[in-house]
Amino acid sequence: MILEKWHGFDFVKRSSNVLLVTIGESWTWGDSLQSSWADGTDDKEFRLLNVYGGKLSLKLNSDFLNIAMPGESNLWIANKLDYLIENIDSLNYKNIIIILTLTEVGREFNGNLDKDIDYVKEFKSIKSFDGFLRMLSYKVAEKIKKHLSKNKILIGTNFVDSNYPVDFPILNKTWVDLICECTQIPMNLSDCYTVLSWVFERFDAIKEFAPSLYNNKFKQEIIECMDKANIRTQLLLDSPFNYKKASKHPTPEGHALWSEYLYSQIVTYGYIS
Repeated sequence: MILEKWHGFDFVKRSSNVLLVTIGESWTWGDSLQSSWADGTDDKEFRLLNVYGGKLSLKLNSDFLNIAMPGESNLWIANKLDYLIENIDSLNYKNIIIILTLTEVGREFNGNLDKDIDYVKEFKSIKSFDGFLRMLSYKVAEKIKKHLSKNKILIGTNFVDSNYPVDFPILNKTWVDLICECTQIPMNLSDCYTVLSWVFERFDAIKEFAPSLYNNKFKQEIIECMDKANIRTQLLLDSPFNYKKASKHPTPEGHALWSEYLYSQIVTYGYIS
């Protein structure tokens, strides 16, 4: 596989024997960094210099492959990791470090990527909306876990908390945790797994797979999660490290926070000598 043939993704070559790969959605792509994904403009030079992967690759003095796309899901991220690992032996690097920055739960639900999931069967064991979200995260975790033992992979989350299985090695701090630490904005609550309204709208399809589950109690649980989402959105609106549009993407300073934390974890895990 030739890196330049990852069409649609960014590759920065520094003739290094170390490759940093970041996989994620708009926060990883670098949306709102002197650009607007919505109107198609992109100051690519500024974006790749200021996105967390760009900052981290400079610190590592590594080549940099940014596999990211605004609006994508955790299942998309897991699928891209699959493809990367399938082709990793063809990459001519001494050291390859992979960062997954996972996003809110449910973006892939009832879409083009999850057609192989039998939701009618899956919903038979689900009793709550929280259980539904945990099922989606379990599916993603299982896809990722098979690659962990033989590769240098760090996994974090951006503006949501982790609801992954206890044996899934998620980083201790989320991106939002770092923002709260630096701003002294109180987190107020945790257990916020989904934030954006268009993702909640996808959950209307639950009643197609499990009409008996989609009762008043279940709908009330969704409303409670939406209340948590509003609080999390306000936190980002109050943050000087985030822009005030779309999903409140990080500023260059916000990307620096995540980059510095990731570097400390790379050192802790011994991924660089």
